[in-house]
Amino acid sequence: MAVLMNKRARTVLKLLAVQAAVIAAVTTIFFVLGGLLAAFSAGIGGVIGLSATALSCMHILFGRMQWLPQFFLKQLFHAEALKMVLIAIMAVVAMRYLEIPALPMMLTLVAVLLANWPLLLFDT
Repeated sequence: MAVLMNKRARTVLKLLAVQAAVIAAVTTIFFVLGGLLAAFSAGIGGVIGLSATALSCMHILFGRMQWLPQFFLKQLFHAEALKMVLIAIMAVVAMRYLEIPALPMMLTLVAVLLANWPLLLFDT
């Protein structure tokens, strides 16, 4: 069980590292194309995606360990629902109180969330 948990923990760390690299790349692109405010907005969008993914992974990995398919799927759906709610709340708060442009934030958020799939499909 410990070896299996270490593999899962390594996959989560790789996932967060890939997302951080995507944040750095997209933020740099927005800095070059749109300036400091666009880069800041992109960075906020990336942090929203990264933090939601990290909390979702912690919920799945460190919740009650039930690896029967029906229980694991329920736990996965719960984590994804929590992730969507967190993203919605953080995005609304960022746009409302930081007064940042929405497009760089949303594009970076989408890029960060899309970075999950190649790693999860080919690394696990």
